[in-house]
Amino acid sequence: MTIERKVYTAKEVAQVLGLSSKTIHRMIASGILPCMNLGGQTVRIPKEKFDQWFQEQERLAERIQQQRRNPKCADM
Repeated sequence: MTIERKVYTAKEVAQVLGLSSKTIHRMIASGILPCMNLGGQTVRIPKEKFDQWFQEQERLAERIQQQRRNPKCADM
């Protein structure tokens, strides 16, 4: 029987995103990444919340790319 993990550590999220752990902690501190505080400096990122956040970032990046490909001209 395998147990599905429901939380990530900051280090695991850093590896997934290709960022440093320090950057992940800054993102958590500024409210960019959702987290659970387990006391002291121990935080975990809920898998479900991280997955939602990541999907939102993908959609945002896609919209930005579309806007760059199809810039709207200003009215003259």
